[in-house]
Amino acid sequence: MGIGFSLEDVKSEKFKEILDRALNSGKSVGFKIRPSEQDDIIKYISSKIDKKHSIDSGLQILGESVDEAILLSQYYITIYDSSRRDKK
Repeated sequence: MGIGFSLEDVKSEKFKEILDRALNSGKSVGFKIRPSEQDDIIKYISSKIDKKHSIDSGLQILGESVDEAILLSQYYITIYDSSRRDKK
């Protein structure tokens, strides 16, 4: 399953292009992030998005047992258009 994107990945020009294209589509964008870099990634992304977007982050618990959950759970970040979300 991999461990998610690193801060270095998120700072890359290629990732920025992908993120910009996704955010311009008006859809929410979510991706896995490395647990050890979670705070740094959230700070970095927060500084790069415009004011109409917001960020949620959390832990997705996966698996059918505690042992599986420990192995499969993943940290994630979701960026969404605040104005569209508030209308729901």
